[in-house]
Amino acid sequence: MTAQTPPTQPTATLSSQKRRDAIFAWVLLIPAFVVLGVTVFYPILDGIRVSFLEFTLRTRLNPPWNNFENYIELFQDGDIQQYFITTLTYVVSVIVIEFIIALILSLMLDSKYVPGRNILRGLFMISWVIPNIVAALLWVWLLQPQYGVVNYFLADLLGIVEPNQNWTQDPQLAMVSIVVATIWRQTPLMLIMFLAGLQSIPESLVEAAKIDGANQWQVVRRIILPMMTPVIATTLLLVTINNFQMFVIPWQMTQGGPVGMTTTLSIATYKEAFLEFDSGKGAAIGVMWLLSLVVISAFVNWFISYTSWKKES
Repeated sequence: MTAQTPPTQPTATLSSQKRRDAIFAWVLLIPAFVVLGVTVFYPILDGIRVSFLEFTLRTRLNPPWNNFENYIELFQDGDIQQYFITTLTYVVSVIVIEFIIALILSLMLDSKYVPGRNILRGLFMISWVIPNIVAALLWVWLLQPQYGVVNYFLADLLGIVEPNQNWTQDPQLAMVSIVVATIWRQTPLMLIMFLAGLQSIPESLVEAAKIDGANQWQVVRRIILPMMTPVIATTLLLVTINNFQMFVIPWQMTQGGPVGMTTTLSIATYKEAFLEFDSGKGAAIGVMWLLSLVVISAFVNWFISYTSWKKES
């Protein structure tokens, strides 16, 4: 007597069930897509539309279409080039210095030979939990010419700088001031990301390398950095986007001055749209700002994929 095999479900029934599941999944996603479209995609598309209009205080009720006039004017005046140079100077300076500080601190705090490292990790996070506006005001007070702590130590005690040095209004030092304030505010984010990456590296690999005679620099260069490449790339992407968007700290400390030396893309957009009441030109700056972020994000994502593929191969 042969055992009877259970009847199999017809293929048509399975296809119908999958179709119903797919429809149900899309129905659940519709509210999320609607909210995303209203809050993200519509403002972006409307900003692109406004960038092709003569949208000033005089023409706000019926702004005429002026094609690429806003973009042409920005390039002819040389403003947009200067905004990009200033933004890149700010972003690159912050990221490079942050990377060096965060990497050194993360290696120190990951070492089991550092006493009280858990307490130090918590202390280093204090500046990250402070809002940007509070951090900017704090550094404005620290750099104040007459009674600031920085001038007290550097000028009165050490004599390195001139008395009553006005850091935020000096064309040579204004960028330095906002870079220092931003690094103080944001380094803990990179630090905690690097610490998380270090925790994922097997300790046996490091110990084996040291047994084979590798020094600390060789361990960092040959083992730690290659294995942390995805974490580093992701962190750099987040920090780059965050600093390209940064407005509060530079604006609160320098308002884009002196003589435009710290006018980044975010400050330029704000000034054109809300101080000069030229929303068309402000939107044009915003569109080019958005395109630059898209290009940078695409490059970093490609770099992450490439390094992951190289690591697997």
